[in-house]
Formats: sequence, C-alpha cells, structure tokens
Amino acid sequence: MKKTFIKVICLGLGLAMGLLLIAKIYFEQTYDSFYPDADRLYKVQESFVMNGEYVEYGQTSGAIAPGIKEYTPQVEAATRFTYLSAQTTVVTDDKRKFSVKAICMADSCLFDVLPRDIIAGDYKQVLSVADQCMIPRSLAEKIGGDVIGMRLSAPELSAEASCIVGGVYEDYPLNSDVPQAIYLSLKSIGRYMYDGTENWAGNDRYKTYLRLAEGVDPETTVTYLDKMLRENVDKEELDMCQYKVRLTPLKDVHLREESVQTMTWILTLLATLLLVSASLNYLLIVFGQMVWRSKEMAIRKCYGTSPRGIIGMVLRESTMHLVLSLGVAAMLLYAFQDEVGMLLGADVTELLLNQGIVWILAGVCLLILLVTGGLPGWIYARIPVSTVFRNYNASRRVWKRSLLAIQFVATGFLFCLLILIGRQYSRMVNDDPGYDCNNLLHISLSGIPHGERLKAIEELKRLSTVKDVTASYQDLLDRVSGDNVWEEGKEDRQFNIADMYDCNANFFSVLDIPVIQGTTFSERTDSINNQVMVDEVFVREMKKHFDWDDDVVGRSFMITGHYNQDLFTICGVFRHIRLGNICKEDPRGAAIFYTPYIMNNLYIRLNVPASEAMAEVQKVINEMFPTSDITVYNVKTEMAGQYDTQRNFRDSVMIAGIVTIIIAFIGLVGYTADEVSRRSKEIAIRKVNGTNVKGIVMLFIKDMLIISVPSLIAGGIAAAIVGNRWLSQFSEQVTLAPWLSVLCIMAITTILVIVVILNCRRIAMSNPVDYLKSE
Repeated sequence: MKKTFIKVICLGLGLAMGLLLIAKIYFEQTYDSFYPDADRLYKVQESFVMNGEYVEYGQTSGAIAPGIKEYTPQVEAATRFTYLSAQTTVVTDDKRKFSVKAICMADSCLFDVLPRDIIAGDYKQVLSVADQCMIPRSLAEKIGGDVIGMRLSAPELSAEASCIVGGVYEDYPLNSDVPQAIYLSLKSIGRYMYDGTENWAGNDRYKTYLRLAEGVDPETTVTYLDKMLRENVDKEELDMCQYKVRLTPLKDVHLREESVQTMTWILTLLATLLLVSASLNYLLIVFGQMVWRSKEMAIRKCYGTSPRGIIGMVLRESTMHLVLSLGVAAMLLYAFQDEVGMLLGADVTELLLNQGIVWILAGVCLLILLVTGGLPGWIYARIPVSTVFRNYNASRRVWKRSLLAIQFVATGFLFCLLILIGRQYSRMVNDDPGYDCNNLLHISLSGIPHGERLKAIEELKRLSTVKDVTASYQDLLDRVSGDNVWEEGKEDRQFNIADMYDCNANFFSVLDIPVIQGTTFSERTDSINNQVMVDEVFVREMKKHFDWDDDVVGRSFMITGHYNQDLFTICGVFRHIRLGNICKEDPRGAAIFYTPYIMNNLYIRLNVPASEAMAEVQKVINEMFPTSDITVYNVKTEMAGQYDTQRNFRDSVMIAGIVTIIIAFIGLVGYTADEVSRRSKEIAIRKVNGTNVKGIVMLFIKDMLIISVPSLIAGGIAAAIVGNRWLSQFSEQVTLAPWLSVLCIMAITTILVIVVILNCRRIAMSNPVDYLKSE
C-alpha cells in the first residue's frame, strides 16, 4: 500500500506539470487557427533596408489596407487597426471602473477579415461612425444590463471625446494576434493623434490583415503589391529603402518569432523530462517489487493464467494507478490554478479543455500506460516459472540503475538550467539602462488637458519628498518610433534613428543621463526651439554616413516627421540609454527635441526611496484627477515587470526541477531500500568479518556516486547547450560560468549522499545475527 501511494503521488506530480506544459505548447502552436477560413487569412508585413540591414516589420502605413483591396483582385477583404492604449481602465456613465486589455481604433472591415460572433449591434455601421465602439462580451458582462448607447471614458479618451458603445462582439481567444480590446471607429483617430490613415509611407503604426479568395496562391499578389507601391510611394524613397509589403500566413506570424520557437522546444524538453522521470520512477518501484511479485506471477501461471492474462492484470493495475494519478494532478492544478495561470499566461481551463488538446493529452496518457503497465506485464509474462522458484533475488538491478541514472540526468539539467536562467533574469532587472531608475516614479497623463498637467506638476513639486519633475513624449520602456535623418543637400544618404520627440529642459538632470559633449537645453539661451540632443550612437552613424568628426556640437541635420522645423542644430551629446528592454533593445541612435509643453509621460525624481513616497504622490494624483484611473509607477518595478515572461519561465523551470528532484529522491530511496534488502546477508557477513559502520555505508554511497556523478555531469552539459540557445534572444547576456554548474552538481550530490546515509544506516548499525539466523 505504501509503495502504491508513492507511485500514485509521483506520477500525479509529473502528470500535473508535464500535461500542462504540453497544453501550453499546443496553445502556442495553434495561434490564430480558430478562424473558419484561417488558411486564407494573412498579415501584411513590411520589409526594407534600414542603416544597411534588412528589416521586417509587422505594421504598415495607414493607406496600405484599402490600397491592397483596390489594387489586388485576389483579396476579398482587408482591414487595419492601431492601438490607442494598451492595458487601461474605462469609466462608465455611473462612474464604475473596469480594466480592459486595450483600446484600439479599427476600420469597418475588421470583422469581415477577422470574424467573431456579433452579440449586439451592426459592426459595419458602428465602426463607420466617429466615437462609436464595439466592446468584447466579457466587458459587457462585467458592466451588466443593456450596454448599447452607454458612454465610456478613459485616460486616453478625454471627457470631450469619450466613446459610445454601439455593439458587442465575442472575445478573441488569448492565443490570437488580435487583442480583446475596445474597438473604436478609426474615423475618430484625428481626435487623439495624427491622422495617417491615407499615408503610403511613414507613420507605420497599423496592423493590417486580409482574406484571400479561395484557392489563391499568395505569391500571385506580389505583382499587384509592387505596382501599388510604385504608383503611390515616392520612387527615390522606394528604391533607396527597397521598401516592399508582403503577405505572411496569419497562423505562422506567432510561430516565426524566435522567442516562441526557443520557448516551444525548451518547454517540450521540460515536459518530456517530467513525464519520463515520473514514468521511470513508477517503473523503478515496480522493478523493486519484482522479486516477490515474480513468484506471485509464477504461482498464477501454475494455476493456468496465460501470458496475455498476466499482461492484462498488470495493465489493469496500472490503469487504476494512472486514474488515481490523474486525480492527484487535477487536484493540484485546481488548488494552484491562479499561480499556474500567471506562470503560463493563460487560464488552466482554457489550456486543458481546448477540443484539440484533449486528444493529444489522452494519447500521452495512453503512452504512459503502455510504458508503466505494458512493459512490466511483458517482463512478468516472459519470466519462466522454474527460474523464479530457483533464484531470482538479483534480477533487474541494471534496469533500476539505468532508470535512476535518467532521473539524475533530468535533475542535473533542470537545476543547472535554473541557475543560468536565474542569473540572466537578475541581470535584466538590475541592469543599468543608462539613466538612474532608482527613486524615480513614472506617470502617464495621456488624455489629460495641458492646463491640468501644469497644475499637477506644481502640486507634486510642493511635496517635500519630490526633488524635481520633468515630462517627455517618449516612455523610456516603450517602443520608439523611427524617422530618417540626413545632412542638408544629401537626401540620398538617409538613415533611420529612434526619434524620442520632445522633452522638457530639465529632462537630463531629472533622469541623471550623462551629457558627454556640449550642453543640455537648459544651459542655452539662443534658439532653443530648433535645438536637439543626440546620443553617441547617433554621432557614430553621422560619422559613417556623412564623414563628420567627433565634435558635432553646432552641426545641423534634417529629419522627417518634424514638419514645423526643417533644420535642427545639435546642442549636446548624451550617453546612449536603453530604449525598450534587453529582449527588444533598440540599437539605433537617438535624438530628442526641446518643448516647453508638458507631454504625456511625467518622471518624478524623489529625495527618498520610492517605496516611501509612492502613496503620497498617488494621493496627489487621485485628488487632481478623481474621475481618471491614473497609476503612479516605480520605474525600477516597471522595468522589472517587462521581464515577467522570463520570470515566469524561470519559475516554471524551478517548479519542474523541484518536482523532478522529489521524484528522483523518492526513486533513490526506493532503490537504496531494495539494495539494502537484497544485500542484507552480504552486509551481515561483512560485519562479521570486521567491516565497520562507515565501511558499510560507503558501499552504498560508492554505488550511488557511480550512477549519479556521470548523470549529473551529462545533465549539466545539456543545460549549457540549451541555455546558450535561450540566451541568444537577449542583447546582453550573462556568461555560462561552468563553475556554478559544478557547484550545483556538488550540492545535489551532497543531498543524494545524505539520503543514502539516512536509508542505509539502520542496517549498517544492526546486529548481523538478525539477518543470518534464517540461514
């Protein structure tokens, strides 16, 4: 009964993690495959040469979608949408607040190309009228009642430009390139930002999708797409950038991301290790029982049970154990469903109850049943009756050692990999971005009128904990728009930069960004409005393209996207700062321009640790904007939040490692107990002949080390290979540090030695007479 309990628990632990990881892999591999005509849906992507490098980009300019529909007869429908805001809060007429994943602006063809069931309203009409919107059913259910005609406001939607609910659509699944968003009519775009819906080049912020006619080869659209660009995009710009638009199957967009490919095969490896470890531990216990169970089977054979009957009996036992293990797995997943959902980025029920994955998981369980039941049954059925009754007490030792070795390989692999992932995560969250993010707060005031922003800054500066406040257009942790720059008269040598647009004069002092040449805006009095600060990477690019020297202060250049000024003069050079994060760091040179206005992003430098001042700052913001849901963020915490995917991956590997080592320890305990029982008379004779307790214990330790050390080293080597590939997705990486893997292997080995000592000390200290009196 005790060993049955251990088998069920260990197998249940392995099934809980292993099957869940398989479901996660299936979830990632079936992105955007839920559409009725998924094989005919395509995402339009740009390709161009930027700074001498070929680049593919997943967004387009505003005119591309309607242009494709006009120029390409094979296209049945085309649509585009753009983000107004990511995660935000909307407020209803009666002042109730609800969190939404995004607010997007879409044209009226959205649900023609990317269909969902329409619960209420006429989406064509709604998305054709400014300030009207479609909301997901999940939001409508939270609001309750009749939502049609309800007015919604948000920080991004000022009181003068809130939106009216015109319809409700069925939510897009989580494994979709299309968000569960409030879709505001694209006709409203001019209220919130530059209207680039008719741009053929630049302002490429639109996600564009289309549906081809049935049976159409996407390659046949190339001629029409090229013709469209030739007739609408400046020829010189088209040739210089080698600009093209091409179609990518929507189902392949997610799968082509390098990070997804890396994560998929690592998760596949983890799932395999967990399920194999759990299954092998089951077999290890079965083989430990084989001495006495073989005699039972021999007696059954003597009474007429056939080999098929023996196999069937063992399979029935294994089936019962598998069902009980699945019950244990289900209870574990139910108990920790919130934590699991956070780790894997999807609800447990959504992962496991998907129609397609059920059959895959059933197939995996059947395979486990064949291994844990079919293999022992086949072995029992083949053992001759005469052999069992003569001498069978030393059988299957090689099997048990081999199974234990595989578990040790898995343990070494997971824990060495965990150390590497943990070090990289620590590097990311503690890395120096080029500015001082300690004691720095960030607030987004998008949608707040300029006069109220000024008042907010005045109130914040009155706080004793606040040292200074500045504002900028660019959120330093967000993606940066690009513009082309060139020296006047040399338009043919343009290159692309990260355009941070505008900031206040004290931006560099508040963020503590080093100025390595010239001065900041605040230190100049002449023509401040046409001055620009550039970083050291920008200077290197100008030297390469226009033969500038190192002294760039006072030199001028032209730039696209700034229509109020033709020529800008460099007043200073600042140290390159990280824009975005280590996973998607922007390598381009950067430029930032002066503005006296208070832009969307406030940065607050504190005199005290951020944790001591956040509540006070938040209170001021709440009092200033009682109807808006504006959150104050600690920049350090906000930066760490960008690496939640890596943190969740680290935690997943840690849990897998803990489960695997528990299974391995239980297997080692069972193996040691079987060896103690099998060699009890041998040990008694050794003691009679003078071997002391230490010598007896060393016999078992040596036996274990012969299995564990090579296995753990093999696991460490495998972890280095896998970890090196995982690290390749980051712009900055930690070194592999083999000595840490050696320490990890030594630590695991020490624990294994302790387990062996605790298991064999009883027989090592016992009276040998107790084991020899039956002879």
